[in-house]
Amino acid sequence: MINKTEREKLYTGFGLFQLAFRAYIISFLRERAGDEWIGDFEKTLGKDQRRNWDKDLRRGLKPEELIDFHHFKSFAEEYKDLLKRDFPGKNQSLPTWLLEITEVRHKIAHHNGIEADEAAKIWIHLRTIAKFLGKNELEQEILDLEKSKNEMPLQVPIMEKAEVESPQIQPEVGKTKIETYLPKQRIDSVNSSPVETLDIVNCANADFRRTVFAHSVYLCPAKGGAYNHKPCKYLGIYWEKRVGAVSEIEAVIDVHSEEETKIYYINGNQNIEDYIARAKEKAFEIRPNNLPIRVFLLEKLYSTDFIKDSPGGMFGSKIYRNVEELEPANAEDLAKKLHGKNYSEFGL
Repeated sequence: MINKTEREKLYTGFGLFQLAFRAYIISFLRERAGDEWIGDFEKTLGKDQRRNWDKDLRRGLKPEELIDFHHFKSFAEEYKDLLKRDFPGKNQSLPTWLLEITEVRHKIAHHNGIEADEAAKIWIHLRTIAKFLGKNELEQEILDLEKSKNEMPLQVPIMEKAEVESPQIQPEVGKTKIETYLPKQRIDSVNSSPVETLDIVNCANADFRRTVFAHSVYLCPAKGGAYNHKPCKYLGIYWEKRVGAVSEIEAVIDVHSEEETKIYYINGNQNIEDYIARAKEKAFEIRPNNLPIRVFLLEKLYSTDFIKDSPGGMFGSKIYRNVEELEPANAEDLAKKLHGKNYSEFGL
């Protein structure tokens, strides 16, 4: 049987694969049916699946977030002939691969034992499907994850020129630092970005990206220069020439030690002490030897496919884009509105 570390690595691999294959299904169906893609997807559902699907829709959940492992095989069966284009010579095998992936993922979720040979076969399936999809970086990071010792290195951003220092609020006379900060700070400084701004961060490093998805945090050194981030409402996770996920930023807090923290900015409405406690917990759990560290506390990450259509990869560690014109209600809505769009449409 594989050990706990191997199980955790495989589970992380499943998470990366799920985001990629879900995005592929949506893109495949949108290409065929445009905004009517949901109807084409629902044709793949069995009776019980359709009942649960409709129930979740009535609860207000979005179709994009409902597509899961147990849907993958039926999708591949329904569109087997059309999948020849993307899986030449292997479209007949794809449903079986997806079934085996789903079965092992089910075992992990229910804490059942997994044989080493069984795990090895699943790693091959994950890499092979990524390769057919043209996701070379995903293929490589799955391989790296399989072979790794589960160590998560600190992300080191590339230095950028002329970075503007973010404003720092100083305590008023007679007040403590914690009393100076309100539960929600307006982002209206001349050195800040507009409220509805997406902070796109370069997460090409596979190990670092896994940390973001596993813990719902983004980490960088609590220093100036390229490590500064202007206050923004949303964070976009970039890799493989696209933003693959977005989230709302709840709070950004610098953790210097158990006793010392500094609030960078806050968007959420929770108690400030709760944000500080969460930031410290994440800092000491993930990067205890890299203090001081800046902790971006994120809400749920929503998968998207916002494509960098210009040549080359992302230059620098981050870029900003005001998404006000999209009128996003929240990160989930923003992910939906960005899906399938190109950078060039936003002047990037």
